[in-house]
Amino acid sequence: MYIKKSIMKYKIKLSKRFACHTNSSSSFYFRGHFFINDDLYEGSKAISYLQNNLNSIPENGSFLAIVIIDDNLKIISDKSGSMIAYYYLDDDYFIVSDKVKNILKIYHNYKFIDNNLDEFKVAGFVTENDTLIDRIRSVGTGQILTYNKKNNLLELKNYFEYIPNQFDESNINKLISSHNSIVDRVFYRLKKYCSNKQIIVPLSGGLDSRLIVHELKRNGFSNVICFSYGKNNNKESLISKKIADKLGFKWFFVEYSNKIWNEVFKTSDFKNYFFSADNFQALPHIQDFPAVNYLIKNNIIDNNAIFIPGHTGDFIAGGHILPIFENKHINEDQLVDLIIQKHFRVNQFKSIPIKSQEHIKSKIYSSIKKMYDRKINPAFIYDWYDWKERQQKHVLHSLRVYDYFNYDWYLPLWDSELIHFWREIPLDKKINKKLYKEYLESIDNYDIFSNTKQFYKKNKFRLYLEKFHIIRIIITMRRKLISIKNKIKKYLLDYYLHPLQWYGMFSYHKVLSIYMFQNIYSILAEYYISTIKENCD
Repeated sequence: MYIKKSIMKYKIKLSKRFACHTNSSSSFYFRGHFFINDDLYEGSKAISYLQNNLNSIPENGSFLAIVIIDDNLKIISDKSGSMIAYYYLDDDYFIVSDKVKNILKIYHNYKFIDNNLDEFKVAGFVTENDTLIDRIRSVGTGQILTYNKKNNLLELKNYFEYIPNQFDESNINKLISSHNSIVDRVFYRLKKYCSNKQIIVPLSGGLDSRLIVHELKRNGFSNVICFSYGKNNNKESLISKKIADKLGFKWFFVEYSNKIWNEVFKTSDFKNYFFSADNFQALPHIQDFPAVNYLIKNNIIDNNAIFIPGHTGDFIAGGHILPIFENKHINEDQLVDLIIQKHFRVNQFKSIPIKSQEHIKSKIYSSIKKMYDRKINPAFIYDWYDWKERQQKHVLHSLRVYDYFNYDWYLPLWDSELIHFWREIPLDKKINKKLYKEYLESIDNYDIFSNTKQFYKKNKFRLYLEKFHIIRIIITMRRKLISIKNKIKKYLLDYYLHPLQWYGMFSYHKVLSIYMFQNIYSILAEYYISTIKENCD
């Protein structure tokens, strides 16, 4: 909480997706939807609810709400961070927008923050509420910002955190039964939202999108199109087709090649998307772009279709928690290192200046210290950090592709009931998604989850080793022993054989010229930063 000097004006600059209602004393802006007792609220109905329940925060939905009454302004972001608001304030302006570029039309004399540029290079996003630009900040996942013009008071609070409150110690059969009932209600709400509209599912070989299509089939959805993409006959797409065929859903494959990516990269459509979806905070998500563009241009999907991705059952079910947390206490310094290894790997962490490395470590330490002070298990702090950073700024950032093409989307696996259920599951049932996999096996009406137990058995020895850091030590030693020649060989294979073929956006020489590059996002981060700095100059 802090106090600013007198602010002369405030401006609200939002995209056309927002419903609004204004009068002489109040303004309400809303995008998205929420449910109250399974009753759907969106558009003007959602605004009416907010008008009549000024102190209430909708419990379940994907939304961004901005409320102005007299001297008070309030911004509410949902529990997944599916939509983000940005704000700028100085002595003259308080500006709010869902697009940073709208703020920059008013705030001309902006400057980039060097530490944040380096953070972006290694993470692909800027952490906390920061952006690449000085004085422009965001309202993050599960947060509410309030501002009072009269006393110049600005406050940013967390109204929800993905941290356990009270563990559910029920036996595994009861937990599976409870989860099954919740999923039934989730898809009941989905049916209310979608009505009879066409549903589009990006169907990979992963468990989450399988769960989506399984439940669509079980709940009687028939107007469903599944799609996959990548290099011809890539493993993910072959699994995807097999699942769609079993369920009787239409399936389309969009071929990716180095040539196709090179052509897409040069189009004005791609560049417009790439430099509009970023909001100077997170690298745009690109892998769905050519596929969605293809489906639209070839009239495969309806104009009012709704995309239903599988984000992010893998995460909420514990799939990102490392086995080492199960039997070893992790102190703050160790947790900082584990977070860096997980989230700061777009480019090698050591490729940025030591000053920036220390700045990032300091931000992480400051962020997690309050959780250690609350005696939170380090495993759940690790998960919490993932929830508020990577899930919002990388995984759910993929929704901006659908936004760009003016398509709606829905996130069944981010339903509030599911979030609250998984938040309270004990660690031993989340490690390696133990409960999630057993649940999937128990509901497998169409024989599409039959191999999950096999995967679990195969990984047991590896999990045992990971607990004692043996795998990590071996990997570290191996990396140190790899010669430059072998690294170049790896890059060559990745460039031509990667299942998404996306290195074709750049020449092979360009790819190799990026110092310590790790993947396609290494090159895209360099390209993005150099371009925005050039345009700024």
